[in-house]
Amino acid sequence: MVNLQREDKSALVLAGGYSRRMGQDKALVQIAQKTCLQRVTEQVEKVAGDVWIVRRHDQQLIPSERVVFDIHSGDGPLAGMESGLLHVLHPIVFVISVDLPLLQVELLRFLYSEMQNNEQYDAIIPEYKGKLYPLLGVYRREIQPVIAGLLELGRRRVFDLVETIPICVCTQDKWQPFDPRALSFLMMNTNEELDYIVHLMNEGRRFS
Repeated sequence: MVNLQREDKSALVLAGGYSRRMGQDKALVQIAQKTCLQRVTEQVEKVAGDVWIVRRHDQQLIPSERVVFDIHSGDGPLAGMESGLLHVLHPIVFVISVDLPLLQVELLRFLYSEMQNNEQYDAIIPEYKGKLYPLLGVYRREIQPVIAGLLELGRRRVFDLVETIPICVCTQDKWQPFDPRALSFLMMNTNEELDYIVHLMNEGRRFS
């Protein structure tokens, strides 16, 4: 049975990227009167009561008491996970990239239930069109020392972690009933991708 209580769930919103392809801080991009960070955080807060935003020290300050900073600044999203996992309260943690403004709550709830039902894994990672999305996943807090060890060895890719810990790949046929149009997987890495997301929203569709 899916646990729908927010109080015993933690989440990290990784918002420390350099956004080189977009040319501006993706977290602060305005989409229909809200920043991308606000949109993603609001969705995550519907399923997790303990939510932290991970940034780099050299980024624009965000008015929130829930911001933490990379220990290994500039080492990418894995460094964000390393720092964020030191702050979370609960053993199961959503790890979400800030550039997913159409994130769907029902998908998050389903991924959490998959982690609950598969105690032998350290992460549940969805797959879409043959590609893994580790920054739309659920992880165990206890992997933090593993991440720290990888970074000390100079292994900075998120997929270095994926290749190190036991993971369960959540295939598209399993998760699609909870996000039929795969809106959660629409990433905002470029201005063209941003324009497409804005176009969808301007069509008047609901993305709750």
